[in-house]
Amino acid sequence: MATQGRFLLITAGWCTVLVALLHLGCIVFGGDWYRALGAGEQMAQMAERGNSIRPL
Repeated sequence: MATQGRFLLITAGWCTVLVALLHLGCIVFGGDWYRALGAGEQMAQMAERGNSIRPL
């Protein structure tokens, strides 16, 4: 049982790293990545304009 728990914890950690890298990819590569990851068109357009302030 402890081996399974350790495996799940390590897997969850790697999944978290992957998601963090995807989020950084959005910042670096812009609007297309926001669209691909489902952030919405308004967020993608803001990224393309270089606007970092969240819409109301």
